[in-house]
Amino acid sequence: MFKEGWLHPETVPLVTAIYLASKSELQNSFRGKRFDKWRKKYGNGKFVERFHGTTRLCKVGDSGSELWRCGQAGCYLCSILRTSFDVGKANSKGMFGKGIYTTRASSTNIYTNSNTLSENRAILICRVVANRPERLSKADNEKNGVRAGFNSVEGLTKSDGGGLNYPETVVYWNNAIVPVGLVVYRERSTWQAIKATVGQLLDS
Repeated sequence: MFKEGWLHPETVPLVTAIYLASKSELQNSFRGKRFDKWRKKYGNGKFVERFHGTTRLCKVGDSGSELWRCGQAGCYLCSILRTSFDVGKANSKGMFGKGIYTTRASSTNIYTNSNTLSENRAILICRVVANRPERLSKADNEKNGVRAGFNSVEGLTKSDGGGLNYPETVVYWNNAIVPVGLVVYRERSTWQAIKATVGQLLDS
């Protein structure tokens, strides 16, 4: 899923770790239970999987740190890992209003590492109740919900008549999304990756 969602051909990812919540852990957690109720009520029991990149100030997910979560107020990644999402803390100037933004494109990762001490980036895997999206082609910065019959917003890409380079899915309720995994990776230019591959072949 992560590799299929990598849409930036000028770079390639090297995955160093993947952490996933088990089915029992998710079912027995508070955040898992509330998501399950929301999914059944507003998604006909269905959900989609999307990525969410956010500010990371520590080495959570790195070897030696694993899922140790820091207490820094500005490390939004650790805050989400501790307590899940909070739409009240969302950016009020988002293209589709104050909501929780996710994407199928794993390479749209400009926020996935703000810590220069770590070589790695980290991005969340989320389950989202977004099987009935309201498809929007234009920005609506004042939006804070969806019209009747929908449970999410899908921002259309330029190829579909919208204004986005890469797809976005937005929900406006904490219960509509739950983090279920974390992908930790390094990013290299395509040329660096080719050189490394050739070097490995020559060594073998």
